[in-house]
Formats: sequence, C-alpha cells, structure tokens
Amino acid sequence: MRDEWSIKENKYLRASQVKHLRDKAFEAKGRAVRQNRATPVKDWFLVELCLATGLRVQEAADLRESDLSLAERPCHVNVRCGKGGKARKVTVSDAFRKLAAEYLAWKASMGELTGSDAPLFLSGRTGGQMCTRALQKSFKRSLRRAGIPDVYGIHCLRHTYGTFLYEASGHNLRMVQRQLGHSSIKTTQVYVGVMDGETERALDRLYGERGAG
Repeated sequence: MRDEWSIKENKYLRASQVKHLRDKAFEAKGRAVRQNRATPVKDWFLVELCLATGLRVQEAADLRESDLSLAERPCHVNVRCGKGGKARKVTVSDAFRKLAAEYLAWKASMGELTGSDAPLFLSGRTGGQMCTRALQKSFKRSLRRAGIPDVYGIHCLRHTYGTFLYEASGHNLRMVQRQLGHSSIKTTQVYVGVMDGETERALDRLYGERGAG
C-alpha cells in the first residue's frame, strides 16, 4: 500500500516553489484588480484556497459562498459532499480568513452573483460554477506565471498541504486525516517521512501566511 501511494517528486511542491507560486499569483492579482480583470484574481484565490485546505478539485468547484464560515471560531470551510459523499469541516487559519473576506468583497465589487448559494468560483462564460476542468486550467496558468514546470496538476496542492501539515503538526496523522477527509489512516500515512523531518509551523504559519493586501 505504501509503495502504491508513495508521494513522488511531481506530487507536491517544495517550500520555495510554494512561495514563488503564491508571490506570482499575488502580483498578478494586484495588477488584475487595478485593471478590472477577473481571471487572475480567481487564479490567485484558487491557489490560496487549495494550499490552505487541501481540498480535492471537485470539492473546490462545488463550494458556495456560504461554505466559507468566516465568522465562526475556529474558521472553517464546509465540504458538503466529499469523496464517498461524506461531509466535513476543514479548519483554516485566521490569515486565510482575511484572504477569503478580501476575495468575497472583490466579487461583490465586480457585480458578480453573491449570497449564500452563489458559487465561490463563478464562470464568466456560463454564469454557473466553474467546472473542475476550468479550475485545472486556472492552476496551470498560475504555474506558468511562476515558471514552475508543467508536470504538476492541481491535485499536487492537496498533497502539498498534507505534507506540510503533517510536519507542522508535529506528525499528527489524525489531524491530517481529519483535515483531508481520508476514510482510513493508512491513506494518510503516505505523508510520513516525505519531508525527512523538515518541520514547518502549523496553520497560522503554514507556508508563511500572507495577510490581505
């Protein structure tokens, strides 16, 4: 089982890649806001969301605005129908709460559909939620902006989250299992030893959190 599920080089991003990806997405977002362009802003928030939650791409595509529980403590993201039809709450940092609030405010300022049932990622083409293929393309754009090789799919952000959270939590497999929504702890064990003991700070310091800008 461990061999089948081993995390290889192209399955997760290194810390330096995470920083560069976030920095370039943030820069593109800033330019887009000034120019009233939507796509780079959504690209930026998708990167931040997936790095902060480890959601599967379908789970991210299904999110509605009301699934971001920003007023509660701890803040969390509601996954209404994860793998196997299971619901879960994914705890997020206060730094991510600020980024999410910024994104929702931007959506409203652009005249996008808002409200509890509004898709978090609204398609400018269809007027409905962005599909998983569109989110995959969004992530590929972010990779190109950061100059990161196009060998990664968006699922690598889930593995990146799991890898860093395992180290940041002091090797708390149960926490990682709960956050990622794994049915079996055996699945979560794939993250054991991936970073060879390189410890990062948990949640509020995960990846070097960026405040709203």
